[in-house]
Amino acid sequence: EYIETIAFHLSRTDADAEAAAWLEKAGDRATSIYANDTAETHYGNAIERLSRVDAHSDSSRAREKLADLLLRESRYEEARTLYEEALAQIPDGDRLWLARVQRKIGDVWGAQRSFLEQALARWDAAEETLGAEPPADDLAWWSEWLELQMSRMRQLYFAQRITESAEVAKRCRSIVDRYGTAFQRGRYFDEICIMTMRRDGYLPSEETIDAARLAVEALDGLGEAGLLGESLFALGFALLWSGAFDEAETAMLRALDLAERTGYAALRSMCSTYLTVLYRKRDDVDRVRIWNERSLQAADEAKRGEYVAMVAATRAWLAWKEDDLPAAETEARSAVADWQSTAASYPYMFWWAGLWILIDVAMRQERLADAVENVKMLFGPGQAKVPEPLATVLQSSIVAWEA
Repeated sequence: EYIETIAFHLSRTDADAEAAAWLEKAGDRATSIYANDTAETHYGNAIERLSRVDAHSDSSRAREKLADLLLRESRYEEARTLYEEALAQIPDGDRLWLARVQRKIGDVWGAQRSFLEQALARWDAAEETLGAEPPADDLAWWSEWLELQMSRMRQLYFAQRITESAEVAKRCRSIVDRYGTAFQRGRYFDEICIMTMRRDGYLPSEETIDAARLAVEALDGLGEAGLLGESLFALGFALLWSGAFDEAETAMLRALDLAERTGYAALRSMCSTYLTVLYRKRDDVDRVRIWNERSLQAADEAKRGEYVAMVAATRAWLAWKEDDLPAAETEARSAVADWQSTAASYPYMFWWAGLWILIDVAMRQERLADAVENVKMLFGPGQAKVPEPLATVLQSSIVAWEA
């Protein structure tokens, strides 16, 4: 409490540098307890005070911290602007700091999912800034190198470039074992989980679920709520597709609680979306209706267009459950059209959520050609695998129709 008191009193003086230092400390304290609005105010005031004095390094540090906060809240443009401003004031000789901020600018692009090339360009620049491998005992260099590689792995996952992601994972493994922090070991297993899940078409293997559990074990109790929330979500996500609904629900609800506590907008959106899918799989109409509205709010806040489309697909399912076929078809078509519109830059993998509604409506109305075209889309590039024996039955039906 004394930190905020000192910051308050100094902010009422003309001692700009000293006031900025204590305002930054107050921002750090607020960040540590996830008082995000308070932290934003303190960092903003520190930056304003530092603009009056010649303290470029201090200003860069405060800007970076505020940008970290805004990125967690999915305020991408503001975060990127602050990172760029911070980058411009970092001393040329501080390679690690320069590389870290360049990497974070790439992370902003990556978080938006449709900007792979922009993200990769920033990460390439960061790696070039880091330079050649240092002496083996330079743990800070290796730590930043690992952060870069795991950023690459995550974005290559979203772009469905799994071979490249696996190559990065292979390069990282020995470095994680030798130099990685506990946080980085957890993150590494988290990335392995989602990479192998994508590789296997969202029919998770034991390898995938084991990696997810290792990630949670590595991060639990370390005090990093955001990363723990990500790993809990990944575990719940894998368990959802393996049919372990009760355990999946427990993991994702815990992840959602951490997202709410920390203001982690993207994580809140992911949890809300796939909890809704889970309740749909359980055929729990009442919960689906409630959670779908929560999902829409969370997706809007996180700027997640693919999840807004999933809301439409779920509305289609709700209408279908009430035998309102026109409404079901309209909502399902809207969802699939939205996913198609971003397929080149971000291929979303669960079109089935809308396609199965369209298939059933077409079959009921004896529009067999439409039904077959939608069945074909279930097997499109990047789509989650249709499980056997259903996949063989559907593919045989396509062949018979086209004969």
